[in-house]
Amino acid sequence: MRVAALLVPLAASAPAALATGCDDDGDLAHVDAGPRIDGAASSDGGDSGTNTATKLGKTCASSSECPMEAPRCVKLVASAASGFCTLDCGTSTAANMVPSEGAEICGAQYDGASGTPLCGANDATMSTCPGGTCTWVCVVACGDYMGTPLGSCPNDLSCSQNACD
Repeated sequence: MRVAALLVPLAASAPAALATGCDDDGDLAHVDAGPRIDGAASSDGGDSGTNTATKLGKTCASSSECPMEAPRCVKLVASAASGFCTLDCGTSTAANMVPSEGAEICGAQYDGASGTPLCGANDATMSTCPGGTCTWVCVVACGDYMGTPLGSCPNDLSCSQNACD
């Protein structure tokens, strides 16, 4: 599956779809714009040096390095040295409609000490879901959004535009 858009639900405001591409393995390769912000719980801040994730948020160079619980390697920036492991978190019929079960699915697979697991990326192209159904994947949100602390990234990933990569 090729992920073509990223929507990070954090708090209602500032819509901006992210254009993405994929590498030869079909993994997400890069993001060209900022996240869409829509609503989610936050985590405490913390030092990323002590923030280790072994499932969602684990660093990877390819999907073969990811655990069964988060089997896909995603790179939000093409030039990133590594990506992070993620998993599907639901489907919806609209590119801006985050699956209701998504937050629970992502939270269950995130064991980092800080950062906010979200169901935040989908495969929509120009806000159109392929075949009428968007498939969503988990992301780890970070930083601070409008006074809401989202935490730090696990495994020394970088926080850019409120998303770990």
